[in-house]
Amino acid sequence: MITKRTLFACLLLCATAAQAQLQSWGSYPPLPGLSAGSTPSAEAPLAMLEQRQAPAVSNWLGQQDVLSRAVLARLAARTALAARLQALAQAVAQPALMLEWPESIVYALSGNDGRSRVLLRQQNTGAERVLYIAAPEQQILALVLAPERDKLIVVARSQTVGKQAYLVALSDANADVDVISGLPPTSVAAQDVCWSSDGKSVFYRSWRSGKMELRRHVLGQAPVSDRSLLEGSEKMLQLAAADTLTLSQTPASNFALLTQQSAAGRSYFLSQQAGLQAAKASWQQVATPADQVVAATESAGMLYFVTAKGRSPTRIEQLDLRMPQLQLRKASIFLKNSQFPIEALVVNKDALFWHTIEAGVSHLYRAPLKGASKDASEEVSLPIAGKLSELALAADGVSLQFRLEGGNVPALTYRLTADRQLLSQQLPGQVAGVFPGLESKSIELPAADGAKLLLTLYAAPELQLDGSHPLLLMPVPVGIDFDPTRLAWIERQGVVALLAERVPAQPSQRSADIIAAANYLIRAGYTVPARLLGQETRPGQTGLITAVLQRPELFAAVSLADPELAQSGGKAKTTWPYQALRGGLGYPAILFTLAEPVSPATLKLVAGLQILSTSRQKPVLLSTKASAADNWAFLLWQAGDKTMGLMP
Repeated sequence: MITKRTLFACLLLCATAAQAQLQSWGSYPPLPGLSAGSTPSAEAPLAMLEQRQAPAVSNWLGQQDVLSRAVLARLAARTALAARLQALAQAVAQPALMLEWPESIVYALSGNDGRSRVLLRQQNTGAERVLYIAAPEQQILALVLAPERDKLIVVARSQTVGKQAYLVALSDANADVDVISGLPPTSVAAQDVCWSSDGKSVFYRSWRSGKMELRRHVLGQAPVSDRSLLEGSEKMLQLAAADTLTLSQTPASNFALLTQQSAAGRSYFLSQQAGLQAAKASWQQVATPADQVVAATESAGMLYFVTAKGRSPTRIEQLDLRMPQLQLRKASIFLKNSQFPIEALVVNKDALFWHTIEAGVSHLYRAPLKGASKDASEEVSLPIAGKLSELALAADGVSLQFRLEGGNVPALTYRLTADRQLLSQQLPGQVAGVFPGLESKSIELPAADGAKLLLTLYAAPELQLDGSHPLLLMPVPVGIDFDPTRLAWIERQGVVALLAERVPAQPSQRSADIIAAANYLIRAGYTVPARLLGQETRPGQTGLITAVLQRPELFAAVSLADPELAQSGGKAKTTWPYQALRGGLGYPAILFTLAEPVSPATLKLVAGLQILSTSRQKPVLLSTKASAADNWAFLLWQAGDKTMGLMP
């Protein structure tokens, strides 16, 4: 391991030579302080970069940004790649916003005039009627059906008025429409609103005085008369500006469940439906962040929940809400042990369903509420091995609804009926099945600790996987999703390799798994180090950069989205990046795309890599504006793509 003084010596020896050299792509800006004759402290190399607000450091960061933009602008086919990525992103429609029950379908559709519409279609005749026409530039985000299926909430957003909810009658398109404004700007639209059990009022999230709150709107009344559902509970909730509130309820239930997501974790509260409908809610707390409840649902007076306290979240417990004192420790076991950690729970009148992920692939399970043994659960057969999301009760209150997608299969919405039929909800124009030009190959390989890893390769059907093509290795979390823009890489005779991350996983496991995948791809002949590329698109992740620092010889280039390098507290915060840096090594080309404010730890790592790496034709660039096309153009250039050469 390199010591501070050894690194300090390396930096001083390398800095002058590194800054004097002029590579074909340019040269790095001088470190702040060095050009003025000052010397870094031997106890804290590059400590000047800790002064993030200092003019010299800000100027250095600006020069780094200018350098990266200049290099990226010289990549020959970058503009064409950007246009292709944009076209592919628009080529595949998102899953339809659709509510379906035996008699009717309600769905949203964009018209030829660019305006979105909500339509009602009769199942038996196919006759259609327009329920709502969005304003120009307004995007429809969610549809929420009333319990009696006679009214509909349309949640839409525009740049001028923000996010609003429109209450529409299904029986009379000419009826007056209630409008609710002030919905939180960045929250999940489908969770912003829900109907009361009698269908006469709407509960909604609003954004007031810098905090989220819950309010009740009575149909036909002016919004100014809307009442808060949290009156008298402010002290118990202690809402902070970043807290999120989610209200959920199941059909024919006497209770409503409130989830508060705070920085400390999740808290859960219960209230009687009658109190909510009268805007006199009395909330009772049933779980605090210390209980580590990761998922919960309620039905028919029973609370079903999963806790991670003291164990992996694989056990489902149940609590009778009719007990005089609600305490989680009095809960009984519903399911003793799920094979994998549980992601979500949904309950209907007959059964409890839960979603798990194994090696990037979703699984859905079912257990009856009564009768058969709960441990004798059964798996619901899904049509593809992929990622499941948005698991919820369907419009009829009995069926389940969810989205399902795969690495080369666009997302569709599915409905699991009461008689266990699985039906896809597909509208004209939606792509179904395997996306053209994207063929896949799934590989199971062992991790360093013996765990099972799933690696999936995507390539053109005729491409020989012989190591002669650029291979892009991407770690993906919580299931492998569909992204049509990957076709742009494959069209350039490239290969995409998606590594499904473990759930949960420690940071050290993530980097070790990436190294294991890279080693396998090289050993099996799918690629060579000169063409193996890595990309981390999620901010805050350190798995890929840690793998690169440990095994730089495996990669030709990587791109990183704002890794969170600063460690919490003490000495580690200023020294961590240097523990992995080594002098005399050729590091791969790296493009850091960072968001302001850039952490000092990241600045110091960038500077250390620029100085220490012996691979002078492999630049380490720092950008605050790099696009998806910039990242891929940079990687293809470093892999030797002749169309992506560096222009004069």
